[in-house]
Amino acid sequence: MYEQVVAAAFAQQRIKAHYLTVDDYEIEFLCDGTGLEIKSGDYDTRASLKWYVEQGHVGFVLGQYPYVGKFESLNYAPIYWIFFLGEKPELFQEDLPPVPTEQEAELKSRLEEYRGT
Repeated sequence: MYEQVVAAAFAQQRIKAHYLTVDDYEIEFLCDGTGLEIKSGDYDTRASLKWYVEQGHVGFVLGQYPYVGKFESLNYAPIYWIFFLGEKPELFQEDLPPVPTEQEAELKSRLEEYRGT
């Protein structure tokens, strides 16, 4: 459902986004070279987005949590940021500053909990 909201937001803002499939990798939304992964629950990071970042691109995970910043190789931001893409595309063109220290432990814990590690 979140993906449908994002697709509608793109249409409303007249933003062209594409779906990318290369071998076993799938990127939900590809917009001006930035890979966007949409999550309705905990920030589950997928191999596809990490692979895309390893190819020299920027990757964002957008979800329901208020984290803003880069953690490990991916950028994290709340889902409502998608509504700023039309006015501020530069938000998604470069890596964000690191996730604030006080939030890093919580984000890492949630990721590990989700992954079952």
